[in-house]
Amino acid sequence: MTWDLAISFRVIIWIGTAAGLGLWWSHRRQEGGDLTPWAAVALYWLALMILFWPAIVSNRCLVPADILFQNYPWKALHPGLTPHNPLLTDPLESVYPWWRSWLKAVNEGTWPLWNPAAYCGSPLLANLISASLHPVNLLLLIMPIEQASTLFPFLRLLVAAVGTYALLRAFRLPSASAFLGGLLYALCGVHVVWLSNYPSVNVTAMMPWIFLSLDRLADRGRPGWALALALFSTLQFLGGHPESSFHLYLAALPFFIWRLFNERQRGVSYQVLAGRFALVGSAGLIAVALAAFQLYPFMEYLPLTSRYQEIAATGKNMFHHLDFGVCLRQISGTLITPDFYGNPVHRNYWGFGNYTEQNTHLTIIGLILAALALIRNHSHRGLKRFLVLLALFSFLVAVRTPGLFDLLAHLPLFKEAGNHRLIFVFSFCCSILAALAAADYQTGQEKSIKTPVLTAIGLVIVAGLLHFFSSNGLTELQLRYRLTHLAIFLVFLVLAVWLTASGGARPGLGRRLPWIAAGLVLLEVVTWGSDYNTFVDRALIYPPTPMTDFITSRPGRFRVVGYKGCLRRGAEQVYGYDSIISMDPMKPAAYERVLAAVNGRYQAVHTPETAAVDSPWINFLNVKYIAVGPDVTTEEFSSKRFRLAYDGVDGKVYENLQALPRAFWAEKVLTAPSGVSAFELADTHRYELNRVVVLEPPVDAGFSSAEFEAAKNPTVVVVEKKQNSFLLQVRTTAPGCLVLSEVLLPGWHVRLDGRESRINRANGAFMAVFVPAGVNRMEFYYAPRSFQVGLIISGAGLFVLFLALAGWIRWRRRSIKRETGSRPE
Repeated sequence: MTWDLAISFRVIIWIGTAAGLGLWWSHRRQEGGDLTPWAAVALYWLALMILFWPAIVSNRCLVPADILFQNYPWKALHPGLTPHNPLLTDPLESVYPWWRSWLKAVNEGTWPLWNPAAYCGSPLLANLISASLHPVNLLLLIMPIEQASTLFPFLRLLVAAVGTYALLRAFRLPSASAFLGGLLYALCGVHVVWLSNYPSVNVTAMMPWIFLSLDRLADRGRPGWALALALFSTLQFLGGHPESSFHLYLAALPFFIWRLFNERQRGVSYQVLAGRFALVGSAGLIAVALAAFQLYPFMEYLPLTSRYQEIAATGKNMFHHLDFGVCLRQISGTLITPDFYGNPVHRNYWGFGNYTEQNTHLTIIGLILAALALIRNHSHRGLKRFLVLLALFSFLVAVRTPGLFDLLAHLPLFKEAGNHRLIFVFSFCCSILAALAAADYQTGQEKSIKTPVLTAIGLVIVAGLLHFFSSNGLTELQLRYRLTHLAIFLVFLVLAVWLTASGGARPGLGRRLPWIAAGLVLLEVVTWGSDYNTFVDRALIYPPTPMTDFITSRPGRFRVVGYKGCLRRGAEQVYGYDSIISMDPMKPAAYERVLAAVNGRYQAVHTPETAAVDSPWINFLNVKYIAVGPDVTTEEFSSKRFRLAYDGVDGKVYENLQALPRAFWAEKVLTAPSGVSAFELADTHRYELNRVVVLEPPVDAGFSSAEFEAAKNPTVVVVEKKQNSFLLQVRTTAPGCLVLSEVLLPGWHVRLDGRESRINRANGAFMAVFVPAGVNRMEFYYAPRSFQVGLIISGAGLFVLFLALAGWIRWRRRSIKRETGSRPE
């Protein structure tokens, strides 16, 4: 149930700011001049306020809802409104609607397991990317979604910054250098361009905390850090981005092994190291157990998705076709300036693929310092070398280096993952390296003047070569844009060289270098990144229009599609109608075969829109209304099949008079040996889908008769429909075959007058039930066994965690007693 406390992002920020300033003033310095941890948190809070300033001063929300106004019906509300950044569609079409569905399920008092509005029904929890059970979602119960959508990314960056700071302090860096490292990682290009609630940041924000736990376990092997590792790992598993989780541990586990090797070099016995390794393994098992209620349904659903099946069928990674030279130039160019190939905000991006996927920016001062750490190894030499190797590996994979990428792309897990996203590991390593170099300046170990200058000259040469090899074919406008941003690059490069060269020559400036560098980081990120994400007025976020009011006012259960640019994916979950498409990279493969029959093309990842309305499958899918813009004139709606039901300034809505009910009685039952063949056979009977259904084995005994008299059974009435269930009222006078255009996946059950029965797979993807005569009530409910088993495993993991926590507290008290000789107060 929702408690509408109307807590806003601004209220939380200002309360946090006041508290932070108080903490900073009272605890701003420790012995030796270092900041206290609370003072560092307060400074990060203030720094992030600069990036979120539009939401603080004008109560705008971090939802790119102005993209809506490219399409009718919203375009009619603000005809001249141009979206700030048209690239940021995922938060608008996926994340925000998923939160709506999540909230609806919770308000019904049930788990957010199923999404009935999208794709004729699809998993909500099991798609994992929705991060349905991430603990931070509980904030949606006490504050509006629009405000939460602004608070969540703020908290993620804060968590990333503080975690990096804590890790660097564990490496015994001065607080100023540690603060710089945290700021660099929190505001790296990967985080800025994915700021608008992309689930990957849920995972990447936990990376420094997991490294910190592994470092402490390798150093001392204290059980308390194993518990911390289990909790941090659980949070990242629940974060909703399995690719990033895989890449995180691809970096974290080698780090732990390297740390154990260092401990062995210091004389620690193999027995002790084995115990520490066992603690990490135990923490990992507990984390997997704690997250099992979300991971297990995901693992069950993953093989059924279109993306996974396409990879399995081809045996190739989906990004295997990208060219190494193009990737190298593109990603290297963003290290120089994020807008080396333009920017979608300015409508002039001319790079390949997705701008957000290619951005690797670290700021110039961060890049200079990271390079200096590579060249000048004064302290933490082993750590620097390890980070350089890890950063190099991540970069080479991200740019699709021939041989290396080809090898990895054929390995398990690597084959399924978008391995170019390893670039966040590169950003993390470079942030740590930059902080280590800053610490060398701060402690007076770095005194070179020539090295920063030579490094800068090298960067200028790289920028020149990149420009030379990618300037062919640029328009005059594009050339001018690039030269402008190269000039900005040179300005920050001069400032960075002056700071590092002067810091080496003047010890006083060197001690203050991390703070000045932090200022340069903020200045550069604000210069390019503050304008990238979209903050809009709350009134612009999915506002009602006459068309949407008309659609939602229609009685009965039906589905709606937008045609020729009308409506947007995800709107169905916000306004409360059902659709045959959505924005979900994990859609059921069996259902996509049906969409391919409608659209004429199989699309493994996304379904942009309905491409045709003349397919008989449209009727079967219960598409009763088709929305188009007011300026669309098409002969496809001139037949007697369609009737103009709404005509307004914001568009037209046509009623499909041949749309089948959501549930109807079939007259003839055919069988096929598999789901694919069942669909193919059904497609040959596509003009008879109102009376013919194709089932696949095993088939109920009641279907032994292939002919049913549908006329003896009245129309089915949908009495109630919730997120995870729906109730039908029927009155059968003879046995019949009830067909439902609801997607069937493992976990769906049916009760006929309270008795469990069986759901058969119909037409390759949907539901069919044999209904004996005399049945009145049919209750369909989604309760996947994978979720139930996952809950049991998570409960067991929680019990083990509590036992371990109690044991650790007891052990800790005894240790303190032994050390002090008295019982602790």
